[in-house]
Amino acid sequence: MIGKDKLLLHAEWNEKAQQHKEKVEELTQTWRDSKKDGKSHPVIDFLFKYFSFPYNRLKSWTPGLGVSLEAPITDLISENRFEIKNGQIQIKESLFPKHRFKAIKWTLSLLKKTVENKACFSCYGLHEWAMVYKTNDIRHKLFPFRLSDKEIENIVEEKPLLCTHYDAIRFYTEASLPLNRHAPTRDTQEDFEQSACLHSNMDLYKWAYKMYPWISSELLLEAFELAMDCRRVDMKASPYDLLHLGYEPIKIETPEGRDEYVKEQSRLKEKAAPIRMKLIECYEELNRIIIESDN
Repeated sequence: MIGKDKLLLHAEWNEKAQQHKEKVEELTQTWRDSKKDGKSHPVIDFLFKYFSFPYNRLKSWTPGLGVSLEAPITDLISENRFEIKNGQIQIKESLFPKHRFKAIKWTLSLLKKTVENKACFSCYGLHEWAMVYKTNDIRHKLFPFRLSDKEIENIVEEKPLLCTHYDAIRFYTEASLPLNRHAPTRDTQEDFEQSACLHSNMDLYKWAYKMYPWISSELLLEAFELAMDCRRVDMKASPYDLLHLGYEPIKIETPEGRDEYVKEQSRLKEKAAPIRMKLIECYEELNRIIIESDN
């Protein structure tokens, strides 16, 4: 069962927990400052609005599968998630997610299919353009476009929309939906997910925190940093003018901008690959433990 393969001494895990907390605080400083000032941030807010994992949980360290901790518990870990057995701190067995077995199997299949499916490097991030195409219902109303409405319409109409990500397409405007070549549904999502997609790679953070506290905070933070990186590129390639926030645009309306976007896609695909494989291993292990515990 979980928590019997490895023991971390108190000094060792306490240091890891402290370092994790400090790293999370450093990475989220801009978001916390904006929130404190009552301002919205079109890039970083996404990581706490679209992704529903609370900041305090992200900051609270957890060892993950197969790891026990030498007592005592400190304020660097959440007492309500752990119990002490035979002098060792373990995640409470009552938290074990047997009821989520179907969801775990679905996510594992999705992660594997994403690796197998052919990568697409010709979408150019046009999903953000499709989300503002011929509509007055703009998500980031406080931030101007760097092109006129007509120019945005022309870009959307002259380039094929090749988005493969179901949850991105859900936010398309009604007018842009028929322009997209693909029409994935929740049931067919795994047939379309592919490893060059920025949103698919951002979602690795979601699949990581869905396993909390059974995933290690080290892997959770890797996925969070990847999501931040993907989101920056996502919005730099959007039609919004975010130069005042320090985001130099990737002008995908030009050949040079499209080349830059593909380079960033390739970089993020490579960055995501080991994280995705680690998540597959974690989901496989959790899947195995649930099956064995029922036999």
